[in-house]
Parts: sequence; C-alpha cells; structure tokens
Amino acid sequence: MNRLLIVHVSSENRLLIILVFKENRLQIVHVFIENCLLIVHVFSENHLLIVHVSSDNHILIVHVFSENRLLIDHVFIENCLLIDHVFSENGLLIVHVFSENHLLIVHVFSDNHLLIVHVFSENRLLIVHVLFENCLLIVHVFSENRLVIVHASSDNHLLIVHVFSENHLLIVHAFSENHLLIVHVFSENRLLIVHGLMDENVHFLHTSKLVNALVKACKPHTLQVSGRGQLSWRSENSL
Repeated sequence: MNRLLIVHVSSENRLLIILVFKENRLQIVHVFIENCLLIVHVFSENHLLIVHVSSDNHILIVHVFSENRLLIDHVFIENCLLIDHVFSENGLLIVHVFSENHLLIVHVFSDNHLLIVHVFSENRLLIVHVLFENCLLIVHVFSENRLVIVHASSDNHLLIVHVFSENHLLIVHAFSENHLLIVHVFSENRLLIVHGLMDENVHFLHTSKLVNALVKACKPHTLQVSGRGQLSWRSENSL
C-alpha cells in the first residue's frame, strides 16, 4: 500500500488539499483558507520540511533540510522580512531581519568561530565582528550622531575603543602585554590625550595650560619634560 491520502475541501472560497505518502514518507499539505495559503512538504527520509504561509500580507516560508543540516526561514510580515539560514554541519547561521527600517543581519560560523552582526535601527547602525580563533572583536555602533568602534584581539591583547558622542570623541587603545593605554578625548573643543604605561609613568600630550590644570587636580605630582619635549606627570612617591 502506498497509503496515499488526498483530501479536497471547498467551502466558501476555502480549499484544503492534503497529500500524504507514508511508505516513502512523503507528506504534502496544501491549505487555502480565504486568502491564506499554507503549503507544507515533509520528507522524513531526507528530512525535508517546507512551509509556505501567506495571510493577507503575511508570508512565512520555512525550508528545513536535516541531512545536510540546512534550515532556511523566510518570514514576510507586513513590511517585515526575516530570513534565517542555518547550516549545522559547517556551523553556519545567517539571519536577516528587515522590520520597517530596522535591519538585522547575523552571520555565525561555528567552525572558524565567526560572528557578524549588522543592526540598522532607525538611524542606528551596529556592526559586530567576532573571530574566536584569533579572538578578534570589532564593534561599530552608530546611534544618532554617536559612533562607537571597538577592536579587541586577545592574541596580542589589543583593545581599541573609538567613541564619537555628539561632538565628543574618545579613543582608547589598550595593550595588556606591554601595558599601554592611550586615551584621546575631544570634548567641547577640548583635547586630552593620555598615554599610560603600567611599567612607566603617565604622559600627557596637550597644551601646557591643560596639563598644568590636570597636575594641580591630581596633587601630589610634579610636572616634568620627557623625551621630545613631551610633558609627563610623575608622582612624588615614586621619586
């Protein structure tokens, strides 16, 4: 027996069609209800599942392949689009989300441990790149007029942070191996650049007026001139 089941139902513009094959394990379901379309294809041998749903302006499409481990989801809801691509063998996950003016893109590669996230929300952009093998993390954030960029690498222990907030700019470079910290701050036409070495002293690069104000605010410290005319700030306790 092929165990074939076919059902056709028509009632007030409603149509239901069901096709079922149990021996070769094929199941196909087609459902038309009012203006809603539902299509389901199930293959249990190669594990294929396809679902199509259309309701008004709502569309849902799902493709599942369990042998090659492929999962694809396409979702259209009003003006919102969601696309999922999942490959579990090579560990690939891709998600695309379009919601009004919001865009989200996620790429995940579990083998080489790559994660990329792109987010567009209103006028805000977020980009994340993660590499776990070489341990690279890059984050880009655009929020209104604010920008944040983060670069992290654990191999050479490098951390770089760039922050743009309104008219304020903050840049941080951190090296944990040689213990180097560099901070650049632009705030209200003021510039502050700090170079910090854990093994040495903290060096300020800017106008003498700003450096003197910082030194006075952080007493007891003395101001000295170090290499190439750069001003440095040394604690009296270390003298």
